[in-house]
Amino acid sequence: MYFYYKKYISRLVLVFCLSSLSLVVFHHLGIVAAPHFTIQNFRQHHLSFYNISAVPGRLDVACKRAAQGDWVAVALGRLLRWRAVPQIAAAFTKLLNQTNGQMDERKRKCDEFVKQRRYLTFPLSEEEGRFPLAFSIVVHHMPGMVERLLRTIYAPQNVYCIHVDLKAPKEFQQAMAHLADCFPNVFLARHPVQVTYASYSRLEADFMCMEDLLESPVPWKYLFNLCGQDFPLKTNLEMVQVLRGLQSRSNIESVTPPAQKFHRWRQHHIISNGQIIKTGTTKSPLPSSLPSIFIGSAYIIASRDLVQHALTDPTARELREWCRDVYSPDELFWATLIRSSGVPGYFPPFRHYDIQDVMALARFVSWSELEGDDLFHGALAYPRCTGVIRRGVCVFGLGDLSWLMTRMQLFANKFDPTVDASVIQCLEEMLREQAILDAMFG
Repeated sequence: MYFYYKKYISRLVLVFCLSSLSLVVFHHLGIVAAPHFTIQNFRQHHLSFYNISAVPGRLDVACKRAAQGDWVAVALGRLLRWRAVPQIAAAFTKLLNQTNGQMDERKRKCDEFVKQRRYLTFPLSEEEGRFPLAFSIVVHHMPGMVERLLRTIYAPQNVYCIHVDLKAPKEFQQAMAHLADCFPNVFLARHPVQVTYASYSRLEADFMCMEDLLESPVPWKYLFNLCGQDFPLKTNLEMVQVLRGLQSRSNIESVTPPAQKFHRWRQHHIISNGQIIKTGTTKSPLPSSLPSIFIGSAYIIASRDLVQHALTDPTARELREWCRDVYSPDELFWATLIRSSGVPGYFPPFRHYDIQDVMALARFVSWSELEGDDLFHGALAYPRCTGVIRRGVCVFGLGDLSWLMTRMQLFANKFDPTVDASVIQCLEEMLREQAILDAMFG
């Protein structure tokens, strides 16, 4: 009996000695400050560094209370909206001030920038690591806003193409080049175009990025196309979980067009003095290989197969050529293509299959004609905008945060730090906090 227990006692002593040695090593490395070391403690210690609410320069806003609809917190936060805050983070400014010096010096500054801005440098979950995403981001101004957008959606397993409008100021183009240089999975579009509002060039800018993204070694599953004033409403993990539920299908707004929009494709359009105008010349009809015209949003969630099809399929290319002299073809191309037989993720061209903007997942926009105070007894869709209205669209303020967080869409538009920086800061902090909590306890 003695020898029977001796065997197990010796094993317990060995385990105790190894555990003690491990604690000494972890103490030496500075990983733990107490003897009660667990894997969860280690993850908390490591992930706490990425809490961006501790980064200097933030506004003193009670984000969680504002997100719960506390109007005292919103009112106090709105007092800060006019405060002169830097539009570009200090660490980004420092990066932009670098000269094109030695490679080692540029890498050092990039490493410092990534660390100071708390970019995530590892996948937060195995699920996200196995499901990389692609992003096409078309931009022309506000470098600070673009950097904040990138930081919020950045994950090392994803890939990002930034299309910089050729007419953007040289300083902005240089800022985007410096930003992209700091990440192995962020790059500028190789063949940028000059973008004119509501013209084919806006659609073409996305095509330029899509071509580059398909050549990337990253095996991405889905693509989002964004602009510089979009901002996410979900974490990367939440996006992945939604996209997995689509089962390789795309999600694109596509509806039968109202008669008041027929003029967009019934007349030939040209660009004159930086604007798209009608010529009075009748445009050729839609190619017979396509069922009918549908309209929707320019912003989509596209599967890799759909992107590949749009760039290589003869019928898709025929539609692209036909769209060149249409007004706002970016709101027509994807909505029409997805209703064409043989397209990956196709859904039939009947009204029953229409996907309205309120049900499309890619992007939420609050249109001024659909907002107001009486949401239950009238035909209003959204609460009244607490920011400002531009071109009939709400530029969100802090008072919009509580209902923005309830939207099912993955992104929203528009945000502008010169209108209200606090709502952007709150979204940044809340999304990062949720991502860290999911990584620690999910």
